[in-house]
Amino acid sequence: MASQEVIVLNDFGSMRVEERQRTTSEGTTSRYTMTITAEPILHDFTQAKVSATVPKAIAELIKTQIRGITERASEATIQKRVYAQAAFQRGAAWAAKRYSGGRTGSIAPGAASYDRLFNDSGRLADGITVMQNVKEEGFTINVTANRLDPNAFGAGRFTGMVTRLRELVPALRGGIEVLQDEAVKAAIEQAKAEWIVNTARAGAKEGSAAWGLIKKYAWQYGIKPVLIG
Repeated sequence: MASQEVIVLNDFGSMRVEERQRTTSEGTTSRYTMTITAEPILHDFTQAKVSATVPKAIAELIKTQIRGITERASEATIQKRVYAQAAFQRGAAWAAKRYSGGRTGSIAPGAASYDRLFNDSGRLADGITVMQNVKEEGFTINVTANRLDPNAFGAGRFTGMVTRLRELVPALRGGIEVLQDEAVKAAIEQAKAEWIVNTARAGAKEGSAAWGLIKKYAWQYGIKPVLIG
């Protein structure tokens, strides 16, 4: 039987960086994620499974903000990218490993930008996917396999990198920064409406959390709660 352990690497309050260790009979593998808390994004609906349009809208917001970074990388970083590009072109194993894998596949260094922070091959932005994690009351952000591996950074540099990324990508701060996006706000309102209507039609047990939400919000959509049990 498979098991998973979540190790928090950095906790910024409204956002966490985590290592998710999955253990099976074949051994243990790790993937690295970020999670932004659902409160206050979903407010009362943090424990309700809402439409996939909400995490999709959050993912698009994060991608757009990463691609929109104009901050220039340091000269040392630029030189490393030049070196990596040459290594990738000649087929060096380490470069092929760093710039390939996952759903995004293989993308050469410099494909997105040669000098902008967090935009080298473009794999960081391209690989962003978001899912609602009801159990953890948050939105889990999956990234391309090796982009958040602390082992890829020098001692003490990982936290600094994440901090800088959050400074340049406001959505990764969670909360109000996410709610300021009109597309996300529209997706949330639509998802809440769908959840209320569908759950009310299916019936909810009086006194349950679902019943409480329906009772509080159903009037906005002109429907009456249906009791079961």
